[in-house]
Amino acid sequence: MDKIENIDDILDAYLEYGSNEDGRGWVNISLNSVVNVGEYRFDLSVNNDSLFADATTYLTILKAYPNLKWNQYIDKMKIGDRIILEYSTTVGKPVVICDYDILGVGYDTELERYYLEALKEGTTDVTMYVKETNNYYESEKITKTVCVEPVANQHDIINTNIRVYGSKNSIYISNYKR
Repeated sequence: MDKIENIDDILDAYLEYGSNEDGRGWVNISLNSVVNVGEYRFDLSVNNDSLFADATTYLTILKAYPNLKWNQYIDKMKIGDRIILEYSTTVGKPVVICDYDILGVGYDTELERYYLEALKEGTTDVTMYVKETNNYYESEKITKTVCVEPVANQHDIINTNIRVYGSKNSIYISNYKR
């Protein structure tokens, strides 16, 4: 088939080869992997036969927003508490920032989630956000204030080398002083 060069023939070919039953056009593009932000050129053809003279279309991929949502309310914890953070994002893992003397931040690989662990009494802001990448803008920063309170009688124990272990259906605590 010869290349089509006039508008009437292009429209006829479009109606014959490149439209749905309702007359709307379509282009089938298959991408085998994630591609970065940018403009990608595609030559138009039907059944690998290029019908259009100099007919090119472009796929433009723009930066997206990571749509971070922190789906829980946290305001108080007790020393020793561990809370799994409930968040959602369309890309990657967020960054979690706080006063690490008061709260520890860890990542549970089994749950694929961050957690906060209350280490000592105090109040700190916890901020979560997704960093900017080549394909995504930085998310908005979400901040929550968390107050860590002591556990009952926590001040009575002065040794920090406490050992807790189990044996034969019993729990043992050693190395503590009052």
